[in-house]
Amino acid sequence: MDELQVECPIHLDAVPLKEILAFNCGHGFCVPCLDALFSSRPSRVSACPTCRKSIRRRDAFQLFLTPIRSMSQMRASSPHLTPYLAPVVDLTTSDEDSPSVLISRLKEKNLALLLEISSLTDDLRRARLAADSQMALQANIENENFRLRRECDDLREENDGLREVNTRIQDQCESLELRCTQGKEISIRLSIDNDRLKEESAKLKAELQKALTAKRQATDETRNERDRVKLFEGRCQTFKKQVYRFHQYVMFSTDCNLHFFILVRPGKEEAEST
Repeated sequence: MDELQVECPIHLDAVPLKEILAFNCGHGFCVPCLDALFSSRPSRVSACPTCRKSIRRRDAFQLFLTPIRSMSQMRASSPHLTPYLAPVVDLTTSDEDSPSVLISRLKEKNLALLLEISSLTDDLRRARLAADSQMALQANIENENFRLRRECDDLREENDGLREVNTRIQDQCESLELRCTQGKEISIRLSIDNDRLKEESAKLKAELQKALTAKRQATDETRNERDRVKLFEGRCQTFKKQVYRFHQYVMFSTDCNLHFFILVRPGKEEAEST
């Protein structure tokens, strides 16, 4: 059976009806055109190309229509249906047949027609049941297909969201790597500064040790100098005492000589005069 062909309003070409998806606004488009329309919109929301109403990709649904079929196609597609053939009733009678014989023949023909009608009714009932089951199966398939399409759209939206989250995570990773690199550079500079400070500290310790040694030496020299000064002061005191004693002695000796001179001087003069 030939598929029903319709025209896509976007690329204006005939496509099978099964490749058409419709929206709540009443307009439908083929699947490749819809994929191209929504691929450039991460939000999965666009405007209808025909009426410009807002449409979403997950709201699309498929149309299921059955084209008109000829009687030969119906019989070929439903072989269990018995074609109805009008029974031929032979109402010709001979002059020899009595009315009772004619009535019995009509009753037999009527019974055959009733049996034929009953068989046709059963065939029609079975055909209706088969058609109902086929329609129910087709409806279930349509519902399942619609559900799968919606799940696919939801998964696409979730995938888009995960891509955005992945992009943000990659940006954060790059930022953390940059910070880590900067931290390593800062750590290297701090290590260099620490080594330099250690060297300077070692130099300062050496200079401080030298200063302490010089201070000890200066303290020892000062102490020795104080001891020498004290010794010199002691000697000075001793010398002063000796000078004082010598002065006293000199003074005493001078007084004694003076007295002696005074006492001896007149005698000498008398002796010289004599």
